[in-house]
Amino acid sequence: MGSRICKWRWIFLYYLTQYKDTIYTGCVFKITLHLKDTALLEGLYDYLSKYFPNISFNKYNSRTNKGIFVSKHVSLNISNIKDIGNIVIPFFDIYPVLGVKKMDYNDFRNIYNIILSKGHLSPEGLAYIQHIRNNMNDKRTVF
Repeated sequence: MGSRICKWRWIFLYYLTQYKDTIYTGCVFKITLHLKDTALLEGLYDYLSKYFPNISFNKYNSRTNKGIFVSKHVSLNISNIKDIGNIVIPFFDIYPVLGVKKMDYNDFRNIYNIILSKGHLSPEGLAYIQHIRNNMNDKRTVF
């Protein structure tokens, strides 16, 4: 019996939403696996919850699965700005990303720093973040 390779995708995201006159913005680190690999993602959730007890995977605290979303795939999202700064960024600073993902991570970290310094509250800062975002992930052109 052969072993099965777990195919997973992880991505650095930035979101921008507007409700009435208020703009909400933030960073999201997302890991996605096939539905049959749910146990692996639940293990990662348990690990992070053990070492970072105040971690908030999403705003739906009443959900039993917290930050794990299920469809054909399962995803674990970390979106709390403090968790991004205390867990995600230090992890990828210690264990650097290679290739195109490194550029995405650097852009993600730049956006995080802009948000942390409240630069996203000015129209110029928001435009700069949008410029960075428009070149991230699948929008990036690599020669």
